[in-house]
Amino acid sequence: MPYVPFDNVLRDTDVALLRALGRAADDAGAKLWAVGGVVRDALLGSAVVDIDLASETPAAELGPVLAASVGGTLAKLTAFRTLNLRIGERKFDLATARAEHYAHPGALPDVTPTDIASDLARRDFSVNAMAAALAPDDFGELVDLHGGLEDLSARRIRALHAGSFQDDPTRQLRAVRYAARLRFRIERRTSIWMRRDRHHLRALSPARARHELELLVDEPTGARALTRAWARGILSALHPALGSDDVRTALVAANRGGLDGLELIGTLIYPLGAADVDKLRIRLGLTRTERKLVDGVIRVRGAEREIAGATPSAVAREVAGAPSAAIATVAVVSPAAALRASLRRYAQAVDRVGARGLLGGRAVLRLGVAQGSAVGAALAALRSAELDGNIRTHAGAVRFIRRWIQE
Repeated sequence: MPYVPFDNVLRDTDVALLRALGRAADDAGAKLWAVGGVVRDALLGSAVVDIDLASETPAAELGPVLAASVGGTLAKLTAFRTLNLRIGERKFDLATARAEHYAHPGALPDVTPTDIASDLARRDFSVNAMAAALAPDDFGELVDLHGGLEDLSARRIRALHAGSFQDDPTRQLRAVRYAARLRFRIERRTSIWMRRDRHHLRALSPARARHELELLVDEPTGARALTRAWARGILSALHPALGSDDVRTALVAANRGGLDGLELIGTLIYPLGAADVDKLRIRLGLTRTERKLVDGVIRVRGAEREIAGATPSAVAREVAGAPSAAIATVAVVSPAAALRASLRRYAQAVDRVGARGLLGGRAVLRLGVAQGSAVGAALAALRSAELDGNIRTHAGAVRFIRRWIQE
């Protein structure tokens, strides 16, 4: 029977905690398993971030026992029968083994307690459907009922059953996210099921669609995953405008330019017309931060004529108030070379000058600038000169302010 090499990927303190939790559960007459991503990543020899635990004993009963045994604290039980167990800096998610029933595609599941075998069977992909025992007598023993270890060796993402993407359409986005992160391929039959059922993505609520998209773009391989999602028709199923060739071109540029996070949301928006942008805001239920990003991308994109070929200080006036992620997005994905070049020069100037510049408000007052609006005007003029590279030293800044006062 294979064992999961926790010692190779987890800190000694984390392994000790897993052993202590396994002993405490065993003493209470319960079985405890590590499940999902921690098992997958340990078998791959990859860094482990989150540790998920499962037990056939209800989490509400077992959680307090485990917390007391290691001096941890518990958060409130969720609708999916999961508790957060925090021990120092380490957080564990403790779940009751559960079965899931979906009333219709896109619905949240109804959950019922079950055994560990049924819990693993309801998961998204075989590589995430493995568990490792934590009991003292079989610590680390692998539970692999769906060929997950074989799929890890073959480097493939495989869904567990034909109805997987009907049960939960967000698994479409998860499939490309895991494939991009792990550099795996998506298994042929899984690809067929994804193509057949991608229309169910339209049934997702805005909140669920946005959440899954946010998880994807926050990964270092987010641009690659989005490009795969475009190629598989997943993005166009979320919103038809996201299936355009212009979106693919922007994603390729984003991948080459190393964009991530909010910048990738901006990348999706950049090629769209105003009507489609408004529809996508609604479809994804964008957050306030994301809406500001969208507004910034549209604004910077619309100022191409003013920005292209302009000095850094002139660019600063055009993009004032736009989020930095919006500026970074346009600087990478715009097809206009002159616009990209001007935005890159501006970004380099901002990095060189910094947020505060060479002099502050008190310094210019001491140099003789009158109190009130004159202080802001003097600092703005000085910053423009710094951005354009005309002032690079403290002494130069002092001379500039003295000349400014005289003029």
